Amino acid sequence: MGFTSWQPLWRIFLITFGILFYLSNYLIGLNGLIKLVGITFALPHISWQISKIIRGWCQLTFVSPLSKAVLITGCDSGFGQMAAKALDTYGFHVFAGCLQPKGLGAQKLYKTTSNRLRILSLDITREDDIDAAVKEIEESDLTLWAVINNAGVIDYGPLEWDNGSSRIRKVLDVNLFGAIRVINACLPLIRRSKGRIVNVSSVFGRFTLKGLVPYCMSKHALKSYNDGLRRELDDFGVKVVCIEPLCYKTDMTKDEKMDEDLSACWKVTGDEVKTFYGEQYKSELKDSLSNHFLLARTDLKEVSDVIEEAVTASSPLEFYRCTGPVDGFIVWLSEQLNEQCLDLLLRASNLKMIVRIVNLFSPKQKVI
Repeated sequence: MGFTSWQPLWRIFLITFGILFYLSNYLIGLNGLIKLVGITFALPHISWQISKIIRGWCQLTFVSPLSKAVLITGCDSGFGQMAAKALDTYGFHVFAGCLQPKGLGAQKLYKTTSNRLRILSLDITREDDIDAAVKEIEESDLTLWAVINNAGVIDYGPLEWDNGSSRIRKVLDVNLFGAIRVINACLPLIRRSKGRIVNVSSVFGRFTLKGLVPYCMSKHALKSYNDGLRRELDDFGVKVVCIEPLCYKTDMTKDEKMDEDLSACWKVTGDEVKTFYGEQYKSELKDSLSNHFLLARTDLKEVSDVIEEAVTASSPLEFYRCTGPVDGFIVWLSEQLNEQCLDLLLRASNLKMIVRIVNLFSPKQKVI
């Protein structure tokens, strides 16, 4: 039996925390308040990270891919394309949903995978596309083992620019309701196989950034939906997993994409709103977002690896967070702060300092 389930991980954590807490009593010479803060905040995080390392050393058990299919949305590029390649190599029959099935991304995927992989034309805002994809899976006589909701869009610009409500609807239609449409269509097959639902959310589903509100809203909602669905389906043997990448260098986080969105949004914004915000605010917002993306990680395989584990491990974790050790600690620490402190931390000037700290202590990343 493997050690991948949540409860054994908690046992490892409690044992590790107990050992470190005992050893902390021998830290002579530390100020009492500093020691208390360390035990309260740093020690649990360190214990948790050590517990995950110990878990990784334990023997894991995996499911067989024989006669099993997985459906992945958003395979044109990025995480979806890498996950499709990884699961195809593992031995699954991959149904790769692409917005542009004849595009360069889809063709690249087709040429670099086995003949088991099938490219589907899949726009998750269209019910007929989703129904056609499910029908093709049913007609294949394969067992649908997993659905991976990876497709997503991003939108840059303050809420008052352009028409904020229409931009929110557009992002939610893909990132939230698109995932719900796919899940609802596939649930009868997933219940039958007692398989997996994997939703790619974001760490920004826990923190809301100015200039990225619609995206953060959609990921907050997806996280909540994921948690509720997991609790409702747990008794029926269906596992629901949430993947939370921090920030990675994909097509959505390119400076060109940000510039294009901000310029288009500013162009159609009313004169009164433009006068109120001014060009200086626009420039400062752009700099602030650029600072966020300086933290973007380059190795997309970090995310595709955990997607693969979520699909293949006999007992996957409820959620996986993809970060580096330094920025991961900063994210964890930020979760412990109240709203006033978090607002202060996310100011552009303070963010520059955080970027310097992360870049100073983080190992050089591998470029894919």
